[in-house]
Amino acid sequence: MGKIQPFEFEISAKSDVIAIPQKLSFRSGTMFSQNREPSLPLKYFSDILTGGILGYFCGPKTEKSEFLTFIEQWDPHIEMHNRSYYRLNQMSALIKARPQCIHSDQLNRVYDTLIESDKGEYWDLEKLFDLIDWIDHIEGQFQSPLLFNFQLVVDDPRIKDLHYLTLLLFHLRSLVILDYNQSVEDLAFESIRVDSVSDYLPKLESVTQDGMVFWHFQRMHSQMPTLVAQKMREQISKYISMGVTLIESLKSAQIQNLSEQDLFNYLNLIQIDWLYGTHSGILFRLREELEALRQGYHKVFYLEASPNLIQKANYWKFYCDLNWLDRTKLSRAV
Repeated sequence: MGKIQPFEFEISAKSDVIAIPQKLSFRSGTMFSQNREPSLPLKYFSDILTGGILGYFCGPKTEKSEFLTFIEQWDPHIEMHNRSYYRLNQMSALIKARPQCIHSDQLNRVYDTLIESDKGEYWDLEKLFDLIDWIDHIEGQFQSPLLFNFQLVVDDPRIKDLHYLTLLLFHLRSLVILDYNQSVEDLAFESIRVDSVSDYLPKLESVTQDGMVFWHFQRMHSQMPTLVAQKMREQISKYISMGVTLIESLKSAQIQNLSEQDLFNYLNLIQIDWLYGTHSGILFRLREELEALRQGYHKVFYLEASPNLIQKANYWKFYCDLNWLDRTKLSRAV
């Protein structure tokens, strides 16, 4: 990372209950003001990760591989992805295999959208909203939701760019929430937080419990009168549909052999592994982040945010130096 020059990036946001980013700009090296020293990154690196991923997309082409190395080494979600992907491969015997492939030609619209969003001097985030329709189209094409879909495969290495875009929007949101929490009067009651799992799966434990209910029903329904079993199946599908979807994505013959406790633990973990270890999980997270930019963060992620507190339109500028991370890594190794 020593080849990457210090850089700055800027965020322009419009007024809302929680300010909504609209434009991002990136400048590096001699292109930006030299009269300010880069500051130390935030504790969880939200600022330098946002800038680094933005640099991958918008920075000098000569530094693209260096920014790629930075993302792979420092973004904790990459490690989450690698671990989840590995576990899913290890547990493949438990997952139904019906591959649904998205081929290279279907990604052309994605890259047209990325090109259109790049205005040269800034990135227009609202142009990315076209990706929502594209993801919806993919979901409709296979006539199955992205949620707990373990079969969807993007047969193109450029899926990484969609992954990095998802990470960029996550870290960008964390910066906005950091600013929001500075404006509330009582942090104990009014502050909100960012979480890599519960933001996307807020009912993870409830879904596991619902899945267990459906699992027990599957084991017992053959012992019930036919009409009673059918009626119960209809009600279960109506009221705990996410738990049903999760169980039905797995091979029933295999999970029947698991103990109740092992299955409970497995259902908790596999939801996270779907979220971070599958291509459908990437598209699901990307759509959530884009919908939040379109509708408002308070309507997608933070329903508890007070509608009486309106953030004004804002503008943030960050100065970063990735060489600081190299020195940190060296000092930790000593």
